[in-house]
Amino acid sequence: MVDETRESWVSLASREGITEEEISSVLEHFENELSRIGERAYAEPEDAYSSLITAVILFNRVLALRLPKLPDIESKIKNWINHVRSTVEKIAKGLASKFKVTGYSVGVGFPLGISVSVSFSI
Repeated sequence: MVDETRESWVSLASREGITEEEISSVLEHFENELSRIGERAYAEPEDAYSSLITAVILFNRVLALRLPKLPDIESKIKNWINHVRSTVEKIAKGLASKFKVTGYSVGVGFPLGISVSVSFSI
């Protein structure tokens, strides 16, 4: 079964010319997506990581399109980063059963974007 809410926010975040209200909706759904990904991070770490990267790319794209009247996103970024960090930690632990995970990182760049990586040796 396809998750229509997820499909809707991904489609919206990918569209050209989105409005302030739509950007706010995407950012709200990003939080829901992080929770969804975190719930399956241990059981399906590869899929969770792929979903997380997609969500972060869409999140960063929407942040790049921010309009001047958009509510203060910077005040929420710490919460989002903590949530992403927690999710990446779960994914790294899940991947550790198959790969020799050497570390992970979550960062924030300027102008305001999130980066995520999991490292492992081959």
